[in-house]
Amino acid sequence: MAVVSFVFLELLLPTLQKRCRLCETSTSGPTITDFRRWKRAKPHAFVGTNPGRTRYLMKNLKPKSLILSLFVVFVVSFILATLPGGAEITDLWSALGIAYKAIPIVVGVATAFVVHGWRWRIFHPWLVPFPDLSGTWRGTILSTGRGPNTAHTRPIPAILTIKQSFVGLSCVMHTSEMSSRSFLADFWLDGDKQIRRFGYSYTSTPLPSVDYRSKPHEGTMAFVIIGDPVNELKGGYWTEQNTTGEVTLTFQQPGLVEKVPDNRRRHPSANRRRA
Repeated sequence: MAVVSFVFLELLLPTLQKRCRLCETSTSGPTITDFRRWKRAKPHAFVGTNPGRTRYLMKNLKPKSLILSLFVVFVVSFILATLPGGAEITDLWSALGIAYKAIPIVVGVATAFVVHGWRWRIFHPWLVPFPDLSGTWRGTILSTGRGPNTAHTRPIPAILTIKQSFVGLSCVMHTSEMSSRSFLADFWLDGDKQIRRFGYSYTSTPLPSVDYRSKPHEGTMAFVIIGDPVNELKGGYWTEQNTTGEVTLTFQQPGLVEKVPDNRRRHPSANRRRA
């Protein structure tokens, strides 16, 4: 058993470590150049044809913890497989037969973990380093632009809905005048350097009624993750239109809300008329 575990670690660990370094960038966080580069060079980062559903590249997975956990699950499953009939290990073939019976148990445990178990706090952060951000976040956007179309300085009410699984997430932000959907997302986590960040690149689509002062565009949002469990996202955004701003969001509820509530819908630029 010791020989099997050694070979298991030596063969699989380098492979996982290589895959976990698919999208290296500066540890201080993403830039819009990073996201454009990934979009061009890594088409495998996109799942299907839905631009709002993306696979985030798990460069922060802990492969050694993952492999050791799988090995422990296999050993326990192997022991359980010997219990029903009192099977004994007499030679290599009998051991392989018991191992074959243990495979469905391992698959079942792994499936349960990937579907839901990864969210349990008992696995954070030693096995699952990234937090669960699923749910609805409410807050404000404050534009720092000074152009004719970004002269407002009052906060804009906004909501961000995050749908996250073990292998992917999607982010959708709504204000009273636009909706934006992510096409690439990632975490930046480094405990030694006290870095806990989350960011995504998005496509924004304004309502037709405001197209005279707000055009479709792409941009990037980058947040600092605050709290354990996470209760606040605070950061900023920048766009290809050379506009920037600050965003502050607090966790509201696990479910996903589809629009900004009516009592918070008014946009600071709503009184501006078409030129």
